[in-house]
Amino acid sequence: MASLNAVSSDSTLHSSSEKDARIAQLEDENRRLRSIRDALIDRVESGASHKPAPYAAFEHSVILAEQVRERTEALNLAMEELKVSNKALNRAREEAETSRQRLSDAIESIADGFVLFDREHRLIQTNSRFRSYWRHAGVPVPVPGTHIQAVKRLALSSGLIVEEHSHEEAEGTVFLLSNGRWVQMTERSTREGGQVVLYSDITDVKNSEMARRIKALEESERWIRVVTDHVPALIAYVGADLTVQFCNKVYQSWYGRNSVSPLGKHLEEVHSEDFYQRLLPQILEVLDGHSVNFEFEETGEHGDQRYMLRSYVPNRDETGEVTGFFVLIRDITERRKTAIALERAYDDLEHRVRERTAALTGLNEQLRQEISERSAAESRLREAKREAEQANLSKTKFLAAVSHDLLQPLNAARLFTSALLEQSFGPKAEGRRSGEIRQHLARRCRKPVGHVGRHLQAGRGGDYTRCDRL
Repeated sequence: MASLNAVSSDSTLHSSSEKDARIAQLEDENRRLRSIRDALIDRVESGASHKPAPYAAFEHSVILAEQVRERTEALNLAMEELKVSNKALNRAREEAETSRQRLSDAIESIADGFVLFDREHRLIQTNSRFRSYWRHAGVPVPVPGTHIQAVKRLALSSGLIVEEHSHEEAEGTVFLLSNGRWVQMTERSTREGGQVVLYSDITDVKNSEMARRIKALEESERWIRVVTDHVPALIAYVGADLTVQFCNKVYQSWYGRNSVSPLGKHLEEVHSEDFYQRLLPQILEVLDGHSVNFEFEETGEHGDQRYMLRSYVPNRDETGEVTGFFVLIRDITERRKTAIALERAYDDLEHRVRERTAALTGLNEQLRQEISERSAAESRLREAKREAEQANLSKTKFLAAVSHDLLQPLNAARLFTSALLEQSFGPKAEGRRSGEIRQHLARRCRKPVGHVGRHLQAGRGGDYTRCDRL
């Protein structure tokens, strides 16, 4: 809207300048015609002193009269045109004044601060809202003709602008003024190369946005508080001045001496002097920008000994400077006890392994000794077997020789018993009694002879048991 008003004002000013030029041209022409008329009149009046000839004077007067008449008519036409132009000019001036007044009223009626600069970026016009910013800060309002850079420098140096925020995605730059109001600056170029600057008051928008942000932050803080209070660990935030700025319920219950919250207190007040001196090297290290993890054994308010694993993480601002550090403390007492128990079990197991290893080593030595003894026994058995086999071979040879020597008389005895049997049952058999005697004797002799023969045959075949029984 302001840009359209500025363009309308430029058109009106341009039309007014054209009319002024036309009026100046007509007035100049009117002055020339008047000078020509005065010169002709002076010439006619001065010609009577020369006393020309009557006809020449008459002819000359007629010509002069005609010229005067023509000039007078032209002058009258010019005067009429001048009157018309003056009327048009007056109307144009009235319209321009009306348009200018309307534009001024429109500029004054808008709720935004309005500033107009020409093509050379010099101040042309401002409205009362823009001037009120300067008056409230007690700074003289820039006068027309002031360059735009001078206006900006004056606003910054005088304290009129407290904060400046600009983003690439934003439509314009946002300023916080000394009166606590937020304004958004929007720049637009005019057709002739000038510039229109609007300062829109966005304080209400900022306040509502701030209220939403505060509500969101409160809700976020509430959820953070709920989460941290239910985490089984000690959580806190310590500022660069070593004061506790945030802590959860677990931290407060552990370090709250006499049920007094550690919030806002210095670490020297939260911990004992000795314990604070033990923590000081790690605190200095985290304030130097390094994350720290370490274990400490400490005593609680009720005198119970606990092992705590502490983690310090530095917090940096946009410039990289450490503004504080986060504290996370976890109770590792049970884990430490478990580790100690495991270590003891490991030592006991290692001792038992050593004992068992020593026992196995002794048993291994015994086994090796038994194996050596068994190897020696096996060697002796193999030697005895070899000797037995050699003895058996010798015995076999001996039995073979003995059986050959014994079989000859046995064969003779066998033939003798056969002969006795033949005589007992043959035609030459004598009396019954003597025959029975011979038969009985033959049978008695035949049986041991056969038995001895069988045993001798078995000995020759390798069955020495029968020979031993023999």
